[in-house]
Amino acid sequence: MFVAVSAHETGFWRSSLCKNNKNYFGMKYAGIRRTTAIGERDGFACYVNIDNSLKDFVWYLRYFGYKTDYGGDLWKFVWEMDENGYFEAGFQDYYNSVRDYYQKLYSNG
Repeated sequence: MFVAVSAHETGFWRSSLCKNNKNYFGMKYAGIRRTTAIGERDGFACYVNIDNSLKDFVWYLRYFGYKTDYGGDLWKFVWEMDENGYFEAGFQDYYNSVRDYYQKLYSNG
C-alpha cells in the first residue's frame, strides 16, 4: 500500500517534488514531530535520499497512531489517511487514484 501511495504522490516517481526534494510521499515539513527531513522547499519536506523519505513516512504513521496491519484493505488505509488530514483531495478521488496505481503495480496482467 505504501508503494501505491508513493506512486500516486509522485506520478510514478517522475514529479519534481520527488526528483528535487527526494520526497516520495508528498510529505510537508513536520513541525510537531520528529523528522528525517533536512529542510523544506516549496512547502514540502526535503530528504537526503529515498530511505529517509520512507522512514519519515513511517514516523508520521506511528506519530498519528495508524494501525500496523490493514489486512490488505487499501480502502481502510486511505480512509484513515483522510481522517488524519494526510491529503487535500476528496476521499473518493484520492482513493481511486491510489487504487489505480496499486492495480498497475500489482496486477498479474
